Amino acid sequence: MRKPISYLALLFAYFFTLNLGLAQSQIFQYDWVLASPYPQAGNPFLGTDAFAVSATGDQFTALTSEGFIDTGAGNMGSIDLTRYDSEGNLIWSINLNDTLFINQIVATTSGGCILFGSFNGNLILGNFMLPVAETAAQSVLIRVSEAGAIEDVIPASSTVGDQNPAAICLKGDLLYAMLNGNGFVDYSYIEIYNSTTFEHLETISQNSVFTNDLDVDALSNIYLTGSCLSQDGTSDFNGTTVEGAGDYNKFLVKYNSSHEFEWIRIFDDVTCPEPSVRVSPDGNSIYFSDELYDGVMMGDIALEGPNWVYDFYIAKYNPQGELHWAKEVPNFAVGDANPGKGEFLVAENDGLAITGFFRNYLTWNQDTLLADPGSQSSLFVLKLDVLGDAQWYKGVQTQSGTTSGLSMSRAGNSYYVNGFMLGNCTFSEEYSFTGDFYQTFTAKLSETATDISKISKESELQLYPNPSSDFLQINHASTLSGKSFSIYSVSGKRLIQGVLSNSIQSVDLRSFPAGVYILSISGDVSMMARFVKM
Repeated sequence: MRKPISYLALLFAYFFTLNLGLAQSQIFQYDWVLASPYPQAGNPFLGTDAFAVSATGDQFTALTSEGFIDTGAGNMGSIDLTRYDSEGNLIWSINLNDTLFINQIVATTSGGCILFGSFNGNLILGNFMLPVAETAAQSVLIRVSEAGAIEDVIPASSTVGDQNPAAICLKGDLLYAMLNGNGFVDYSYIEIYNSTTFEHLETISQNSVFTNDLDVDALSNIYLTGSCLSQDGTSDFNGTTVEGAGDYNKFLVKYNSSHEFEWIRIFDDVTCPEPSVRVSPDGNSIYFSDELYDGVMMGDIALEGPNWVYDFYIAKYNPQGELHWAKEVPNFAVGDANPGKGEFLVAENDGLAITGFFRNYLTWNQDTLLADPGSQSSLFVLKLDVLGDAQWYKGVQTQSGTTSGLSMSRAGNSYYVNGFMLGNCTFSEEYSFTGDFYQTFTAKLSETATDISKISKESELQLYPNPSSDFLQINHASTLSGKSFSIYSVSGKRLIQGVLSNSIQSVDLRSFPAGVYILSISGDVSMMARFVKM
């Protein structure tokens, strides 16, 4: 059943402007944005687009510089691998001149990186050569030093046959590389290596499944996602047989620290999606997310699916596989949103961050967070707390433009977002880009201080009527009496100052233009609320 679209919701969405933040203890601004033309003509989605950030903020990007050779196992070509420091300064750039596709990068603690991808034909990189049958795409691991030298190149698996890289994860000195057979719902392996020597340590096998993503906690528990389990009971996870559900499905699996199958959660779907998983550093929160094409049941929680084209969901589990919550972008008649690609989630002990793109409006928990009417693909970065409530968010205005291929990592107190843009894209007043060609970009978001520390609670602060046409009533708890309040426009201009006295206080709005306004209350515990003047 679809949710009814109220006039009030549409009105609220119409007035909301881009980058209007919630009351929050953190505000993030763009430190810098780097952009350069995509290195070759054509659609960037046909080639390599991989991104990683080290603990010190160095960024590694891999892009197809030329080629787009259709080998029958993906579009491959020469790869430009580039390293920047935390301030966006170029450190080095090298060209991997062969028939390559890079699926993912991880940054190493030694200052270099490891690439996970596939190749066709004989692969020659530096002093290394890997022969392969001309008809087979082989998975490969490439270790690159801090200085940009090729240190080692090995097949990611000894399995013979076409292979598609799915995901890698680096935990301590262990590297986990997951790949699929080229038969889609076929075999899948997790190959475990010593990350510094590339010594092979273990293989974990899955059969009659399609795997997509994995993450590993500090205790070596493995969480992996995928889709399209077999309905005939032939799917298995390291020897444990699992029966699929429905014509299409998706799943979240846990292997314990001994890499024994522990539990699986299976959900019906209308296609074979590519869900992602991220584990918080303390191992207590497992976040499962993906595009949402239709309604789906997660435990006792019904996700209704999009009203227009596409939306996304996030579900939080504990290590025992118990669902804490599941939330979606709610149905909205003129807006939808989609997560980024494989690296769109950042799990943290205090919640998670997600990046992606939205069309017209981004709504979460029934609040319209970002609005860009007329847009087709505007970037968003959304930070949620452990309960799934929005803490802060940031957008990129793209009317007559588009963003895509989005991924994100965190280093220290900064987030780094990478992707493509086409047309007119405005990150802030300082960073705006135009052009009728694809550009690749990296943006750094860093925290700035604010005195706002708490989202207003209904029991403490109520604004009504909202929307209002003449007078706004401020109904507040007695603990707020004597506190100073201000009303701001969304551009940050202070329009009214006052002191809260009576439990219900009236503010004359008749001289205010129609729009969205922010009421801020200062004191020992500060808070903020929003209202609309009609």
